[in-house]
Amino acid sequence: MMEAMTDYGTVSFFGYPTLSEGVVRIWEGRMDRAAATELAALLLLVAFGIMLLERALRGQAKYYQQGGARRRPQRLRLRGWQQWGAFGACMTLLGIAFVLPVTQLVAWAIGELHDPSVGAWQNIFGDYVVNSVTLAGMAAGFVIGLGLIVAHGVRSTSITGERRVARGLTRLVTLGYAMPGAVVAVGVLIWLTPLNTAINDISDQLFGVQPGLVLIGAVPGLIYAYVVRFMAVGFNSVEASLDKVTPNMEGAARTLGARPSRVLRRIHMPMVRTGMAAGAILVFVDVMKELPATLMLRPFGMDTLALWAYFLAAESFWEAAAIPSLTILVVGLVPVLLLMLVGEQRRRDAACDTV
Repeated sequence: MMEAMTDYGTVSFFGYPTLSEGVVRIWEGRMDRAAATELAALLLLVAFGIMLLERALRGQAKYYQQGGARRRPQRLRLRGWQQWGAFGACMTLLGIAFVLPVTQLVAWAIGELHDPSVGAWQNIFGDYVVNSVTLAGMAAGFVIGLGLIVAHGVRSTSITGERRVARGLTRLVTLGYAMPGAVVAVGVLIWLTPLNTAINDISDQLFGVQPGLVLIGAVPGLIYAYVVRFMAVGFNSVEASLDKVTPNMEGAARTLGARPSRVLRRIHMPMVRTGMAAGAILVFVDVMKELPATLMLRPFGMDTLALWAYFLAAESFWEAAAIPSLTILVVGLVPVLLLMLVGEQRRRDAACDTV
């Protein structure tokens, strides 16, 4: 739901006005910062309300697991018309949501590859792929690492009042997922511009050299925006896995004298590595297709596949936009397939150990 609320590219191309689209349009078109900020604040209130509702519905329910492997649910075999009805419904959904659009993209891409009048896109394709994968990988690593530290810190807080404060702060930290990418980018620019200026002034006074744009218009500022934007994805994945670890295990370790850092390294990390991998993949895929923040904060000349597809689609070159779009799809599916294979192998190993 939050992803749909903050989407910009889809609603912009289809001409459907939303709060997220309005924030970008008012900020960049009318240059009305106050009105855009009000819309962004409204989005934050809606997102905060959804998060409170989700927590209220969950209540105090917790589910623990005794080991790293999960027990697979029992399969229910359907017969007769129920079997064919379920199969038809699933295939219809798959065809409408995936097969038809991907087939059209493949047809356009094949036509584009065989068109002799097309420019030399091969010369820039590799650079776009490297830029996209590098930024997505770095962002996924930072988000999951920080998410694990924050989740472990909240869990390690023993005093009830302090734990409530810590949980409240984590909810504020993860609100960036409900904000449009353009608003996050502007916030990063407002915060990092004075800091970048101060770094240049200090460097000039001490060494007589100004490093220039080291935070804004550079990779650190862009990664910072990604962390703010997608922290909720990584943190929620880690927290969901960490909540399944029974407190008895870490309680026994603490009783034996283990420090919180050792509990994190020897107990939490091995048992939540699947959740960490899943969260990293989600962040990786989100960054691969992220548009507004990348457009506003990227270093000069460092374009990505998402920007390439957006620029082509904005100029109505739909056939040419199929190539970067399919590349984003393929690159995003590779880690998902690897995670599925690793998970299946772990389940087989657990079944062999049980036998």
